[in-house]
Amino acid sequence: MKRIYTTIGLVFLYATIFSQSFYLYMGKKIELLPDSLMFVIQTDKDSAEKQKSTLEAKLQKGEIKSFQKISNTRFLVVGNKPQPEYYEYFSYVYRNSNNGTIIILPRIVVLLQKGTSLQPVLDKHKGKLVLESGGSQKYILKCNVAQSEEVFKLINKLNTMEEVVWCEPEFLSDYSIDNPLYAQQYYLHNTGQYGGTEGIDINVEPVWTLTTGNPHITVAVIDNGVDRNHEDMGNRVLEGYTIRNPTGGGEPQNANYLDSKYHGMACAGIIVASNNSLGIRGVASEVNILPVNIVPDEAYEYGGNVIEGFGSNIEIAQAINWAWRRADILSCSWGGGSNSNDITAAIDSARTFGRNGKGSVVVFASGNNYPNSTDVAYPANLDGVITVGAINNQGTIWDYSQRGTSMDLVAPSGNIGGSGNVRTTDRMGSLGANNGNYMDNFGGTSAACPQVAGVVSLILSVRPDLTESQIRTILQNTARDLGSSGFDNIYGYGLVNASYAVYSVAPAVSGPSLVCSSYGGSFTVDSLPRGATITWQCETGVLERISEQGSNPCNFIATGSGNGWVRAVITDGDYEYTTPQAFCSAGSPTIMYLDGPTTVQTYSNTSYCAEKDVWNLNAQYYWSLSQDGIYTSPTNRNFTNIMFETPDHNTILEVAACNSCGCSDNYYLEIDVNGYYRLMLSPNPSTAETTVSIGSTSGESIDANVEWNFEVYDQGFQLKARQTKIIGKEFKLNTSGWREGVYIVRANYKGKFLTEKLVVKR
Repeated sequence: MKRIYTTIGLVFLYATIFSQSFYLYMGKKIELLPDSLMFVIQTDKDSAEKQKSTLEAKLQKGEIKSFQKISNTRFLVVGNKPQPEYYEYFSYVYRNSNNGTIIILPRIVVLLQKGTSLQPVLDKHKGKLVLESGGSQKYILKCNVAQSEEVFKLINKLNTMEEVVWCEPEFLSDYSIDNPLYAQQYYLHNTGQYGGTEGIDINVEPVWTLTTGNPHITVAVIDNGVDRNHEDMGNRVLEGYTIRNPTGGGEPQNANYLDSKYHGMACAGIIVASNNSLGIRGVASEVNILPVNIVPDEAYEYGGNVIEGFGSNIEIAQAINWAWRRADILSCSWGGGSNSNDITAAIDSARTFGRNGKGSVVVFASGNNYPNSTDVAYPANLDGVITVGAINNQGTIWDYSQRGTSMDLVAPSGNIGGSGNVRTTDRMGSLGANNGNYMDNFGGTSAACPQVAGVVSLILSVRPDLTESQIRTILQNTARDLGSSGFDNIYGYGLVNASYAVYSVAPAVSGPSLVCSSYGGSFTVDSLPRGATITWQCETGVLERISEQGSNPCNFIATGSGNGWVRAVITDGDYEYTTPQAFCSAGSPTIMYLDGPTTVQTYSNTSYCAEKDVWNLNAQYYWSLSQDGIYTSPTNRNFTNIMFETPDHNTILEVAACNSCGCSDNYYLEIDVNGYYRLMLSPNPSTAETTVSIGSTSGESIDANVEWNFEVYDQGFQLKARQTKIIGKEFKLNTSGWREGVYIVRANYKGKFLTEKLVVKR
C-alpha cells in the first residue's frame, strides 16, 4: 500500500510541476506535455566545448543515453536530467496535441495594450525579466531563469496583467518544408548533409521567390519512360511517346530483374516533383514533363554487361524529332553508343527549329565512363548541346564523370553503381527499384543533367523569348567557377547557378525610392521581352498611374503618404509573368506617435523612437529638447538616445521628419526627469581591474546592506560576466585578458536597472 501511495504522490507532484506548461494562442491554451528523459541545455559560446566534453564523458559512463549538438550553444540530451555544469539553462522537450516537438528558450515576446508602459511589467518581476529589444507595443524580454518551467510561470503571470494583450515564449518547433524529403536533397540546398560542404548546390531557392516554373513550359525527358500516376507529379506528366508502341504514352514497359525501368522517373522527379506535402521537390515544380521512351525493351546480359534495351538509332532519332516539336527542353541522361548521323541530325533540328525557330534547348549528361573515355560521351559532345558533368557534394569532380573540350557545366550528384545519395522519385510501390515511391541511391551524371534542364525551364518561365543559344551563354556566364580559373576541360564553365542565371535575365521594375504628389516618378521594366505587353499595377490609395497603361517607362504620382509599390504583369502570348514589387516611399512623412518613457532617471541612456506610417529612405529627423540633455546617438534618424544630467525638472522632447516631398507636423512628448542612483566605474577605461559601485544622483545615502547584482555584455551582446548577491556599495571587476573594446555594464539595485559603458584598453 505504501508503494501505491508513493506512486500516486509522484504522479501528483509531476502533474503539479507541469500544470502550467502552456501558452495562449488567440486566447486558447496550447498545452504541452514534457518528456522527462529528453532535454535541451543552453550554454554560452565560450563554454560549449567544455560542455560537449562533459557530455561525452557522461555518455561513456552510461549516465546519459545520447546527446547531439543542435546549434553552436545548444545540446539535445537523452537520459536523466544533467546536473548544472557549464550550461546556464535547460528546457524539457515538450509535445503538443499534434505530437509536435517544442523546445522552450529563455526569452518572451509580449504585446502591450496601446498607450501602456513596459515598466510596470519589469518592476513586478524584479529582474527576472529584462528588456532586450523592442518598442512601441511589442517587446522581447530576456528571462533570468534556469529552466523552461520558470519561463511558463512568468508567462502565466504576464497573462494576468491588464497591460498585456498577449505573450508567448520563444520556442523551437518542428516546422518543416512541405516536402518531407527536401532536407535530403543536398543538390538543391547543401547544408553539409552527408558530409558535404555547405553551399555546394545549384542555388535555386532564391529563384523560387520569382518563379517555380510556368505551366506553358514543357521538358521532354528522353529516357526509359515516366509513369503518369506518380503521387508527387500531379497531372503534369503529359501523354508522351514510346518507340514501336503507338499506345505506350512514354511510360515504362518491359521491366525485369535486370532493370526495373526506374531511370526516367528518377530524372523527371529532379526536374518537376511537386511542392506539396509529399516526397521531394523538383527544381521547377510547375512545368510539364513530356515522357519519351527510347528504351522500350527488356534489359538482358551479354558478355558480362547489361544491355538496357534501347531502340535503334533511327527509332531514337524519330523520338527526338517527335519531342522537339512539342517540348521547349530536351533532357537526356543517356549516351555512349555509336555515333549516328540520324540522331545528330535530329538534335540539330531540335536546336534549329524547335520553339518556333528559337530552338529547343538540348541538355545531355557527359557520361560515367572516365577514364576509359577521354572525352564526353556521344551525343553530349555535339556542338550546341549543353553538356553536364557530376561533382560530389564537396565540389570535386567525380572520378567517373567524363570530361573534355565539350564540357559546359557540372552539378552535384552521387556515386554510381547503386551507391549514390541523390534523393528523387522512383516508380510507385513494388514497381520501383527500391520497392517504394522514392529512392535515395540515385547518382551519376544522369542525376546532374536534369538539374540543368530544370534551371533552363526556370529561365524560360520568365523569358520565353530567349533563343537556345542565348540560354546556353547565360548558363555559361553565370556558372560558379570551379577548378582552373575560367573554362577548363574538367568542370567546363563551372557549377550551374540557378539564382544568377534567372535573375540576370528576369524582367524587373526599377524606379525612384521616393515619389511625391507634385512631380511623381518614372518606373521602367528592365529586360522586357521583345513584343511583350505590360499591365502596370500599384498600391491604390498611395500611388496613381498617370501615364498610359502599357507604356514603358510609366509615370506615377503620390496620392497619399505611406509605403508604396509598383509592379508589372508581362504577357507574351500564352506566357504571363508578374515582376517582384518595386517598393518606394510616397509623399511627405507622417509621424504617428513618439515612443519612449515619460519618466526617466538621470545618468541613464533613454531611447526614443518616432514611429511613422512610412519609412522614407531619404527622411531627415529634427529633434529638440526644452531642457538640457545629451544626445548619445545620431539625431538625424527616427530614433535617438538621451542622457539627462540634471534631476527634478520637466522637459519637452520634440521631433519632425522631412524629405524632398515635404515635412511632417511636429510631435512632442513631455518627460519628467528624476534623480535616484547611478552606476559608477573606476577606472574607466580599464586595463586590468575596475571598481563597480553604486552612487546617488540626489544626495540620497547608499545602503551598504542592500543585495544587488550586475552583468557585463560584450560588443556582440553576449554575456561576459555576472555577479549576484553583492553586499556593499562596490565590487571589483577583473578585466585582465579581455579584448579591447566597449562593454555594457548593467546593474540591478533596489529594482532599478542602471547601465554604463566600460572601455577596456591594454
